[in-house]
Amino acid sequence: MTPETGRPARVEAETQRLALLRAVVDLRLARAERDALERRVRGVLVTYAQAVLAQFGAASNITESLPRLSPIPGHTPQAVVLSGVYDAETWAARLEWEASEDPKLVSYQLRQCAGLVYHKKSERVAATVDKNEPRLALLPQVAGAVMCYKVYVLLTTGNERGSRAVVVRW
Repeated sequence: MTPETGRPARVEAETQRLALLRAVVDLRLARAERDALERRVRGVLVTYAQAVLAQFGAASNITESLPRLSPIPGHTPQAVVLSGVYDAETWAARLEWEASEDPKLVSYQLRQCAGLVYHKKSERVAATVDKNEPRLALLPQVAGAVMCYKVYVLLTTGNERGSRAVVVRW
């Protein structure tokens, strides 16, 4: 029996296993819906940009004010090396990385996802660091958590490259 629920441990374990499976399925469905919506929105944006171009021409201020739907062609930056450890004093992941030598560098972006393996689809932006700021970040981490981190080099062209993933365990 577990003291929290009064149920046998076997039943409690099965209940938690089913809850986890339900959460995994819900996450997959939510991602599929997000991806489908993203494809529809991109189609509408492309159609809109084409209509504006046809109506006003390429040299129009209105046409030139449209946001880019993809990065300007150019080079992809070199990845930098990221290192990270858990800092018990601050209860945070302490992340440091080397400087990028790219002249078009704008900033660095730290992204994270939960677990031992980095999944691009589940990453989220944890912090953005200007190129002139110290290359150090303290990101709070929940007790018992295992997180994967990458640092991305962002260029003025919109091109980016991520580092190898670093796993930080609490």
